[in-house]
Amino acid sequence: MRPIVEVINEHSERLMAHDQVVMVYESRTAEGEPCLKIGISCSQDELTVDLPERLEGYPVIVVETGEVAPR
Repeated sequence: MRPIVEVINEHSERLMAHDQVVMVYESRTAEGEPCLKIGISCSQDELTVDLPERLEGYPVIVVETGEVAPR
């Protein structure tokens, strides 16, 4: 399996192209496994895009972050 940073670099632009996706980053699952987290600006019930459950073998966790604005 490729390093997770390479997977994020390859897929983040496509994922971030969706208006509701505000961030894509590396994290860990509750079990300590490397994963990708995708921050969304809405609730998961309001999400209108299908996000993957896994990318290149890594689990994907969707997190409701709300809007993110630069400081």
